[in-house]
Amino acid sequence: MNKQMILSVNCDDFGLSAGINKGIETAYKNGILTDASIMPNAPFFEEAVEIAKKHNISIAAHINLIRGEMLTGIESYKSVSNLWRKSVIKREKNKIEKEIRAQIDKILNTGLKINQINSEKHTHFFPPLFALWSKIAEEYNIKYIRFIREFNIVFSLQGVKANLLSSFSLINENILKNRKIMKTDFFRGILITGKMDKNSMKRLIKNLNTGHTELMVHLGFTDSIDKSMGNYFLNNSRERELKIIMDKDIKNIIKDKNISLRDLGGKNVR
Repeated sequence: MNKQMILSVNCDDFGLSAGINKGIETAYKNGILTDASIMPNAPFFEEAVEIAKKHNISIAAHINLIRGEMLTGIESYKSVSNLWRKSVIKREKNKIEKEIRAQIDKILNTGLKINQINSEKHTHFFPPLFALWSKIAEEYNIKYIRFIREFNIVFSLQGVKANLLSSFSLINENILKNRKIMKTDFFRGILITGKMDKNSMKRLIKNLNTGHTELMVHLGFTDSIDKSMGNYFLNNSRERELKIIMDKDIKNIIKDKNISLRDLGGKNVR
C-alpha cells in the first residue's frame, strides 16, 4: 500500500442536468474535485463533454441501466433489484453487455479518455455484474473500477446499503485477481450521501487512511436541476455539498495533512 495519503474526489451524475454540470465545473475550478463520472445517456451529456475537455477533467464512465432511454433500444431496468434479478439470465446478460459497451463507446467517441468505470446506484457491484463490468473494463483498457468497501455500524438506510454492497467486496476481490484492472485502497461516500455537512467532511479528511481513497460526491446548483430522468433525493443536498467541496477550511486540512489530491488518471490536481 502506498504510504502517502492520496485522495480522489469523484462527482457522480455528470451530464444529468445543467445545474450538475455547472456544479462540477465550479468545484473543479475552485474546490477539491478531481474527477467526474459522466452518464452517457443523460440529457446534458454533450455539455458535460465540452466542460470536461475545456478543463481537462479526469473522466469515469457512470454506466446507467435503470434511468432514461438505453442507447441500444432495450427497456430500462427501472430498479436495482430488477436489474440484479434479471442479470443472472443469459439472454438478459447479453443485452446488458451490449448496453454497457454502447455507453462506453459513446464516451470514447467524443475523444475523452475513461480512467474509471462505475455505475448508477452502484449496480455494477453485484458479483455477477461485477465480473461482467471488470471484463469489459479490462478489454477497453480502463485503469480503475469503483470498489466499494465501507463497512459500518450506522443505523440508517445508507448504513444498510453500504454494508450490503461492502459484503460483495469479499467476492469481487477474487474476481479482480484475474483482471488487469485496479481499485483504490479505500472508498468513502455512501454513508454521507445526501447528508454531508462540514463537520462530517472534516472528520472524513482528518481520518483518511494511508493509501489511495476515492470519495464519491454529488454536486450541483439546485436552481437548474433537470428532472426528465426522474426525481433524485440528492437534489436538495447537491448545492450544500458543492459549498463544502470549495470550503477554505477543508482545503487547509488537506494541505496541513499533506494529502495529495490526485485524479484517477494519475495527475496531481492541486
